[in-house]
Amino acid sequence: VEGSYTGKSAGASGTYTTMPGENVAKARMSSAFFDFAYIFTSPTVFNSASKTDANAVNIYGSSAYGAMTPEEAWNTDTKLDDGSPVYGSMYTTIRTVIPCATSDAANATYDFTQAAKNCMLVFLM
Repeated sequence: VEGSYTGKSAGASGTYTTMPGENVAKARMSSAFFDFAYIFTSPTVFNSASKTDANAVNIYGSSAYGAMTPEEAWNTDTKLDDGSPVYGSMYTTIRTVIPCATSDAANATYDFTQAAKNCMLVFLM
């Protein structure tokens, strides 16, 4: 990741404004960026109870936080982890409007019927 960045600053009610290329690192994928975070808990991730107290690198996109299609996310997950949107050191979020993965948390799979860039990936460190 080239360049230097100012870092995110807290906004109203604990929100953060991200500006790819300015305060967060831009990814090579169109409109995608990297976000470094501490995961304490989140109701919108699969298996959130087992994914707490960890540092993470998130790949977001500008469209509802999606940076990849489910197939692209699966390909990345398969190459770097276990290919599961739920388990391992890489996972995705639950999407209710246009999902990245099926909603069955225990047996979820990437939803290849979706063609939109709905997937945000989280890499635990």
